[in-house]
Amino acid sequence: MLEAGGDLGTRLADEEFALECWRRLGSAAASGSDLWWKARCGLIDVLAETDPDRAREVLEQIRALHPEFGPPTFRARLQDLDIRLATDRIRAGADEPDLEDGGLDEEDEEEEVPAPGSADGEPAEGGES
Repeated sequence: MLEAGGDLGTRLADEEFALECWRRLGSAAASGSDLWWKARCGLIDVLAETDPDRAREVLEQIRALHPEFGPPTFRARLQDLDIRLATDRIRAGADEPDLEDGGLDEEDEEEEVPAPGSADGEPAEGGES
Protein backbone atom coordinates (compact mmCIF):
# COMPACT_ATOMS: atom_id res chain seq x y z
CA MET A 1 0.00 0.00 0.00
CA LEU A 2 2.81 2.46 0.89
CA GLU A 3 4.68 1.61 -2.30
CA ALA A 4 1.61 2.35 -4.42
CA GLY A 5 1.02 5.56 -2.43
CA GLY A 6 4.60 6.70 -3.00
CA ASP A 7 4.36 6.00 -6.72
CA LEU A 8 0.99 7.76 -6.98
CA GLY A 9 2.07 10.77 -4.92
CA THR A 10 5.20 11.13 -7.04
CA ARG A 11 3.30 10.90 -10.33
CA LEU A 12 0.64 13.39 -9.17
CA ALA A 13 3.30 15.77 -7.79
CA ASP A 14 1.81 15.48 -4.29
CA GLU A 15 5.24 15.78 -2.70
CA GLU A 16 4.08 15.79 0.92
CA PHE A 17 2.09 12.57 0.49
CA ALA A 18 4.83 10.93 -1.58
CA LEU A 19 7.53 11.79 0.98
CA GLU A 20 5.44 10.39 3.81
CA CYS A 21 4.85 7.13 1.92
CA TRP A 22 8.51 6.71 0.90
CA ARG A 23 9.72 7.46 4.44
CA ARG A 24 7.30 5.00 6.05
CA LEU A 25 8.07 2.34 3.47
CA GLY A 26 11.80 2.78 3.98
CA SER A 27 11.37 2.43 7.74
CA ALA A 28 9.15 -0.64 7.47
CA ALA A 29 11.14 -2.50 4.80
CA ALA A 30 14.07 -4.74 5.68
CA SER A 31 17.29 -2.77 5.25
CA GLY A 32 18.91 -3.61 1.92
CA SER A 33 15.80 -5.28 0.48
CA ASP A 34 14.51 -4.29 -2.96
CA LEU A 35 11.60 -2.52 -1.27
CA TRP A 36 14.02 -0.56 0.93
CA TRP A 37 16.06 0.48 -2.14
CA LYS A 38 12.91 1.50 -4.00
CA ALA A 39 11.86 3.63 -1.02
CA ARG A 40 15.31 5.29 -0.89
CA CYS A 41 15.19 6.06 -4.62
CA GLY A 42 11.63 7.39 -4.37
CA LEU A 43 12.52 9.55 -1.39
CA ILE A 44 15.58 11.05 -3.09
CA ASP A 45 13.63 11.59 -6.30
CA VAL A 46 10.95 13.65 -4.52
CA LEU A 47 13.51 15.47 -2.36
CA ALA A 48 15.44 16.41 -5.50
CA GLU A 49 12.40 18.50 -6.46
CA THR A 50 11.42 19.84 -3.04
CA ASP A 51 14.68 20.01 -1.05
CA PRO A 52 17.77 19.35 -3.20
CA ASP A 53 20.18 19.91 -0.31
CA ARG A 54 18.44 17.22 1.75
CA ALA A 55 18.37 14.92 -1.31
CA ARG A 56 22.15 15.30 -1.61
CA GLU A 57 22.54 14.51 2.11
CA VAL A 58 20.49 11.30 1.82
CA LEU A 59 22.41 10.29 -1.29
CA GLU A 60 25.73 10.91 0.47
CA GLN A 61 24.58 8.72 3.38
CA ILE A 62 23.82 5.95 0.92
CA ARG A 63 27.17 6.45 -0.81
CA ALA A 64 29.00 6.22 2.52
CA LEU A 65 27.27 2.96 3.48
CA HIS A 66 26.96 1.50 -0.03
CA PRO A 67 29.71 2.94 -2.28
CA GLU A 68 28.52 0.72 -5.15
CA PHE A 69 25.04 2.34 -4.89
CA GLY A 70 23.23 -0.88 -4.09
CA PRO A 71 22.06 -3.73 -6.27
CA PRO A 72 22.22 -3.38 -10.05
CA THR A 73 18.44 -2.90 -10.31
CA PHE A 74 18.72 0.41 -8.41
CA ARG A 75 22.31 1.45 -9.15
CA ALA A 76 21.53 3.20 -12.45
CA ARG A 77 18.65 5.13 -10.90
CA LEU A 78 20.82 6.32 -8.00
CA GLN A 79 23.62 7.27 -10.39
CA ASP A 80 21.13 9.25 -12.48
CA LEU A 81 19.88 11.03 -9.35
CA ASP A 82 23.47 11.78 -8.36
CA ILE A 83 24.19 13.33 -11.77
CA ARG A 84 20.90 15.25 -11.74
CA LEU A 85 21.57 16.73 -8.31
CA ALA A 86 25.14 17.68 -9.23
CA THR A 87 24.00 19.28 -12.50
CA ASP A 88 21.23 21.21 -10.75
CA ARG A 89 23.71 22.48 -8.17
CA ILE A 90 26.10 23.65 -10.89
CA ARG A 91 23.28 25.40 -12.74
CA ALA A 92 22.08 27.07 -9.54
CA GLY A 93 25.62 28.24 -8.85
CA ALA A 94 25.75 29.94 -12.25
CA ASP A 95 22.88 32.20 -11.16
CA GLU A 96 24.65 33.32 -7.99
CA PRO A 97 27.07 36.28 -7.91
CA ASP A 98 30.71 35.41 -8.46
CA LEU A 99 32.32 35.67 -5.04
CA GLU A 100 35.83 36.12 -6.48
CA ASP A 101 34.96 39.63 -7.67
CA GLY A 102 32.92 40.43 -4.58
CA GLY A 103 29.63 39.92 -6.40
CA LEU A 104 30.08 43.05 -8.54
CA ASP A 105 28.35 43.51 -11.86
CA GLU A 106 30.38 44.34 -14.96
CA GLU A 107 29.38 48.02 -14.80
CA ASP A 108 30.55 48.16 -11.16
CA GLU A 109 33.94 46.81 -12.22
CA GLU A 110 34.43 49.66 -14.70
CA GLU A 111 34.48 52.34 -12.00
CA GLU A 112 37.90 53.89 -11.53
CA VAL A 113 39.61 53.23 -8.25
CA PRO A 114 41.55 56.12 -6.64
CA ALA A 115 45.31 55.83 -6.83
CA PRO A 116 47.14 54.72 -3.71
CA GLY A 117 48.11 57.57 -1.41
CA SER A 118 45.09 59.76 -2.08
CA ALA A 119 41.41 59.59 -1.39
CA ASP A 120 40.33 61.22 -4.66
CA GLY A 121 42.81 59.73 -7.10
CA GLU A 122 44.92 62.93 -7.33
CA PRO A 123 48.58 62.56 -6.47
CA ALA A 124 49.37 63.24 -2.84
CA GLU A 125 51.15 66.50 -2.01
CA GLY A 126 54.77 66.37 -3.00
CA GLY A 127 53.99 63.55 -5.44
CA GLU A 128 54.49 63.49 -9.18
CA SER A 129 52.18 65.59 -11.33
